[in-house]
Amino acid sequence: FIDPILTQTTRTVKVRVNAANPKMKLKPGMFVRAVAKAMVASGDKVMDAALAGKWICPMHPDVIQDSAGVCDICKMPLVQTESLGYLGVDTNLSQAPLVIPTSAAMVTGTRAIVYVQLPGKDKPTFEGREIVLGPRAGDYYLVRHGLAEGERVVIKGNFKIDAELQIRAKPSMMTPEGGGGGGHQHGSPPAGKKDTDTPKMAMMLPVMVQTQLQAMLSAGQEIDGAIALSDLEAIRSGFADLQQKVEAVDGQKLQGHMKMLWKEYSMLLANDAIEGAEAKDLKTAERLAAMMNEHLASMKSKLPLGNGNSPTTSSVIDPKFRQQLTKAADAYLAIQQALVADDSSLAGDAAKNMAEAITSVDMKLLQGDDHMAWMKTSGELKNILARIIQAEGIEPARKEFALLSEEMSAAAKRFGILGGPLYQFKCPMAFDGRGATWLQADQQTRNPYFEAAMLQCGDVIQVLPGVKEQGGSDE
Repeated sequence: FIDPILTQTTRTVKVRVNAANPKMKLKPGMFVRAVAKAMVASGDKVMDAALAGKWICPMHPDVIQDSAGVCDICKMPLVQTESLGYLGVDTNLSQAPLVIPTSAAMVTGTRAIVYVQLPGKDKPTFEGREIVLGPRAGDYYLVRHGLAEGERVVIKGNFKIDAELQIRAKPSMMTPEGGGGGGHQHGSPPAGKKDTDTPKMAMMLPVMVQTQLQAMLSAGQEIDGAIALSDLEAIRSGFADLQQKVEAVDGQKLQGHMKMLWKEYSMLLANDAIEGAEAKDLKTAERLAAMMNEHLASMKSKLPLGNGNSPTTSSVIDPKFRQQLTKAADAYLAIQQALVADDSSLAGDAAKNMAEAITSVDMKLLQGDDHMAWMKTSGELKNILARIIQAEGIEPARKEFALLSEEMSAAAKRFGILGGPLYQFKCPMAFDGRGATWLQADQQTRNPYFEAAMLQCGDVIQVLPGVKEQGGSDE
């Protein structure tokens, strides 16, 4: 616990932690100087292999179990460790974060400029690169995007390199277009010069690359449409799609100046997409969309784009599996609606339908870690559903539904559900203040844990985007 209020006399903040004290060296009122360390994984998660796939109590983090259940102390439903920022069920120690020393980064907000040594050169040669930073951890920054493991970055003298580039009127951190001028524009024309002043290259782009770039432009238009509707979730989804489209462009088919230009634009647009997919609010999303549009407009003015169609992408999850899982999700929503109506009999019937849907899911459609994860999840779902079916009365069914909701949320996040988004709600009042979550297909609160007088108790805490997928049939 971190106290939100500063102690006025000492200008300090109190922090409460659980600390082992087997030899009774820690005394009440004692001053202690300590260093807290966390193994941070990619995605800013806490890396702890022992917590992979575990269930934990939000109020008592020392209560950890192998499967869904309730806390032995407060009786609150356990949640997956991933939901509290620990290592997720599909991560491992190989996903340790990429870091750079803080001295290597010339920070510009959430991004930074680093100078990277180019391999295979007779003389030391460096290129400036814009990267997206994660949080600072001591003397290091986590790198979210823009560098690869093993690349050599300048950690001392990078400002000297940057200053020398400015003197030579070359592109630098302060003057990215070269030749003087200000602002961190990246790809925009210098002051007093329009993009239209730059002649188009006579050589046309390969047809496949044109098609890939057109798909990328279409993704940008989808983001603009979501911005117009102020739909933050659709904006995030659009940026995630843009990142896939940028990565899909085969820059190896380009040559010479076009290849160099695409290297620059792919870096900038990928950074826009990385940040946009995690935008916390509309203001941030609008700023990133405006930056994206500047980069796209500059790219269109300098690369000879023809007509092309957006390619379709397929998911690693078999479409048939998602269709089958979606039927189980529909049955889950029927249970939620029955509990809202205080109808335990209808909830039991819906639970039977969901159990049949889970049994019908063909796990052979999954491979590797996904296959093993579904084996565990489906077993947990079946056990909980059996208890709902056998529950005598509405209250026992509601308690089991809280566990079912945690499992179903985890499955939806990992495998995806076809159709529109699912909204995860939380009611802090459920079960004598212990709290519980549930899923709905819309944003109008309908609490399954209370009678009609408390239907509106609860708020959306997360949106699980739906999956739009073509192909596949369970016929």
